[in-house]
Amino acid sequence: MSVSSESLGLLVEFSIGLAGFSAIVSVFLQRSSQLSGLDRFRILNLLLFALLPAFIAFTCIGFESILADLDLAVRISSAVFAGCLLIFVISIPSRLNRLSSDQRGLIRTGAVLSVVVTVVGNIIAQTLSSIALEGGVAFGTLFFGLSVILLQGVIQFVWIIIERPTDAV
Repeated sequence: MSVSSESLGLLVEFSIGLAGFSAIVSVFLQRSSQLSGLDRFRILNLLLFALLPAFIAFTCIGFESILADLDLAVRISSAVFAGCLLIFVISIPSRLNRLSSDQRGLIRTGAVLSVVVTVVGNIIAQTLSSIALEGGVAFGTLFFGLSVILLQGVIQFVWIIIERPTDAV
């Protein structure tokens, strides 16, 4: 097993662990009847930020196994990653509009802005990686991008745990 596959495998393990913890939290919130539309919005973001890195890492490992070419596998995975993130960014306004005006008022602008900046920056980096970067730089860009999205998932997890419906996002 190559170093890249081991690194991606470690990232997958962390991603799945975070998704599992988020599922446990959502079950407890549902049982206590405290799951608001805002909580559903946060949990959906958390699950996306937890599972997308795992999906992309598995994609890269799979393409590397099939093609026996890490550079091509990273390029394909970076393009798929950028596409998934683009879909996510485009969906944010419509998902926010599904919340009541009171719940939208609880969302901090800085929180949404940090997510959007992180995701858009990652889209640019992954697009460059899929087109122009090669070797270790391309893999490093992919791995760092996956790690940053996973970090956003951890931040979402902390917000769900710490802040309750009477608090702001």
